[in-house]
Amino acid sequence: GVGWPWGFGAAGVGMLLGLIAFLSLQRKLLGNVGLVPEKMVAAAEAKPGTPEKSGFSRDEIDRIVVIFIIALFVVAFWTGFEQAGGLMNLYTDAKVNRTILGWEMPTTWFQNFNAVFIAALAPIFAGLWSRLAARGKDPSIPVKMG
Repeated sequence: GVGWPWGFGAAGVGMLLGLIAFLSLQRKLLGNVGLVPEKMVAAAEAKPGTPEKSGFSRDEIDRIVVIFIIALFVVAFWTGFEQAGGLMNLYTDAKVNRTILGWEMPTTWFQNFNAVFIAALAPIFAGLWSRLAARGKDPSIPVKMG
């Protein structure tokens, strides 16, 4: 067989070791991270039962909305991107003409295109964005993502 029980058993042991490390080191490594800020506790104790204002300015609220919108697009992108290893191979095998001068390209080679384009185009875009930034025309992060 494949040995699935050994694989899942090893994953379980790894998770258990990670949990032990986290529980034993969290105070040392995290300190006050994750604790409720004292200012909020004092405000809640001073006015029990009254709702707190968000404390965000209009500009901050607009930025939070933009973060959520970008997050939706990022989730949609990665959902599609992760199909490359399975569904896209099946589609390419069934629907794409992979013959070049009588030679048929293996389906799995199509997965290399992404890495090749990233390696080839990254220096070009890095240089472009550096030049634009030097001129004060650096595009925003959402523009760079799209």
